[in-house]
This record gives sequence, C-alpha cells and structure tokens, in this order.
Amino acid sequence: MSGFYRFSVKVVLYSSLFLAIIAYPIWHLLGTVSLWSVLSGSLVGAFNIILAHIFNHRALEKSTDKIMKSMLMGMAVRLIVVAASTIIVVKLTELKIIEFLVALLMYYFFLQWFEVRFIQQNILLSGKQK
Repeated sequence: MSGFYRFSVKVVLYSSLFLAIIAYPIWHLLGTVSLWSVLSGSLVGAFNIILAHIFNHRALEKSTDKIMKSMLMGMAVRLIVVAASTIIVVKLTELKIIEFLVALLMYYFFLQWFEVRFIQQNILLSGKQK
C-alpha cells in the first residue's frame, strides 16, 4: 500500500468518525442547513489535508535548498484553494457561514497534527538513512 493511499484512507476514516460523532447532535440541535454547512466545511478541510500531503511529500523529495520554497508554495496554493472555496460558499450557497468556518477551522487543526507528524517522520527517516 502506497504512502499516499494509506494517508488518504486515514484521513477518510478519521473524518468519517468525526462526522459520525457530531452529525446527529448538530442536526438535532441546529438543523439540516447547519449539518450541510459542517459537512461542506469538513469536505474543504479534508481536501486541504490531502493537498497538504501531496505538496509536503513532493517538497521532501527535492534537494535541501528547495524544500522550504516548495513547502511555502504548497501553503500558498492551499490558502488560495481554501479562500476560493470559502468565497464560493459565502456568495453562492445558503449555507451557514459560522458552522462552515468552524468545521473548516477544526479540520485545519487536524491538518496541523497530520502535517507535523508527516514532516517529523520523514526527517527522522532521512536522519537514519545518513
């Protein structure tokens, strides 16, 4: 099983578990529109996590002097994707913005956990190989 496939499966499983735990309380307390808002924010967040993995993996394959440039470029692209998605949700849908942004923010913190673990594991592996 490739690293990207394994990572994607983990993201989908953790996301599904998270959404399964919070779906009923959100739907029951806040309504259907709020549930769709949270699901949409979660979808954008999960897409951001997968983009982060792709960009970080490619950055770590580059030479030492280009790693930082590649990671920063990946961050910029991800920021543009998330900003565009948020603008589209605000302008074109009837979803609740607060719930959308809270779900997106939660996924961002989830992303940071995955991203730090990924980079740390790869740095440790590269240190052992030398």
